[in-house]
Amino acid sequence: MKMQITKKFGAMIAVALMMGTGCGGCGQDNNATENNTTENNVENMVDNAKENTKQCEAGAVGCECTAEGTCDGEAVCDAGTCVGGTVSGLSISNEAARSCEILLEEKTSKVLGASYGEGVKGAWRRRAPNVAIALSQTADAALPASTASLVLEGDLSGVSVEEVRCFDAAGKLIDGVEATLN
Repeated sequence: MKMQITKKFGAMIAVALMMGTGCGGCGQDNNATENNTTENNVENMVDNAKENTKQCEAGAVGCECTAEGTCDGEAVCDAGTCVGGTVSGLSISNEAARSCEILLEEKTSKVLGASYGEGVKGAWRRRAPNVAIALSQTADAALPASTASLVLEGDLSGVSVEEVRCFDAAGKLIDGVEATLN
């Protein structure tokens, strides 16, 4: 009984060794020029890794963000990946406005980032499904036509302006001001 188990075990080891080392050209001309060595396989893996790196460089849409957390062009870093999207302008209807607070609602689109026009400082925060934007003019002048640009994942119809509060140079609330996404 012990001899039979040893023979079966020995046969399994022989099969495993043949499968693990490969057949080295079984069914082929052993003098063929193709070299299927471990060294050749490693070179192929390195070449494939280089090709994949070329296809996805940090900062490009669909790739990881750069070390600084930035992305190329209009793309925005979202959870470590550069995401491209629709760019929408944000404008304010009243020339007396010097600062505004805007509340947006994300319905089917997501706000990925915001940039501000010349002479405008701003910040935005998300608490889904709402996005709050605060902006102010750095000089006593009307907010520019291109007050802000938003990068959206999805289209413009998926975000709506819910509330707008703007203030004049003296800090007084201005009634009837509208914010428009375009």
